[in-house]
Amino acid sequence: MSTIRITGKQPGTTNVTIASTVNPAVKTVVPVTVKSLNLLRYGPASGNGLNVTVNKDGSLDLASAQAIEVGKGVVWPALDLTAYIGKTLTLGYEGDLAGLPGVIVSLRKADGSDGTGIYQGRNNQPLTVTADNAKTLHLRIYKGGENATALNGNLKIRLTEGSAPQAWMRPDVTNISGGGFELKNLFPALDPGTKSGVTCTRDGESYTLTGTPSEWGGFAKKATLQAGDYRLTTSGADKPRVTCILPDGTQYNSPISFTLTEPTTCTLQITFSPNETYDNATVTPYLRRI
Repeated sequence: MSTIRITGKQPGTTNVTIASTVNPAVKTVVPVTVKSLNLLRYGPASGNGLNVTVNKDGSLDLASAQAIEVGKGVVWPALDLTAYIGKTLTLGYEGDLAGLPGVIVSLRKADGSDGTGIYQGRNNQPLTVTADNAKTLHLRIYKGGENATALNGNLKIRLTEGSAPQAWMRPDVTNISGGGFELKNLFPALDPGTKSGVTCTRDGESYTLTGTPSEWGGFAKKATLQAGDYRLTTSGADKPRVTCILPDGTQYNSPISFTLTEPTTCTLQITFSPNETYDNATVTPYLRRI
């Protein structure tokens, strides 16, 4: 018996007629559905001042009349990837994201773990589908970088099987609505108090420092971070700085992006310097997994 392989040029349904070359009267009509190589499922979404609409070709238009705050954007319901357990998928975009400054697209669990993310200069990232994440990975589009900016432009994103990127094509499903979301701030709550001549008070996630330090130091707390990519930033006063200190002494001072290759217990600190004086200097630290 021979095998017939049919390759579709675009998604849709059609009929294929298979006839005998010996007796043309012997034939059958087989319905064929051609599915997209793009495994994403999305649709219109709105939240945090960002509006996403689906074009006729299946690409996404992003529009905002206001600056979108860092770490905020939109999210869609989790994908069902159970048919791909044990396989490698690749998340990528087509074209250039320069027109969407700081935009990040990720496929991760609700808590920000697992999966992967892409942005300008970091495209076509692989991920492995497991029994644990097959029904828990959410498509998210949000503002990265250091500053709030408007996001207006077109986006063609794809999730395809294999480690090699495929040409972009419209997903089969483009009518699933999304909503707003915000990345969780992983910076731990610090204890207020007075150290080395500096007084620290806390109001929610913000800290106000007053005084002139007699030495280098800081207000700190340890936190265990999972392997992944992180972004450490602050809002408010330029000083004091915020620091992430690894067990080997490596220091990351905000604003900065860094990667942890394994679970790591870090020291997160608002660092003060004897060369500075703080007059009700208020800072809000943000540590986000991107």
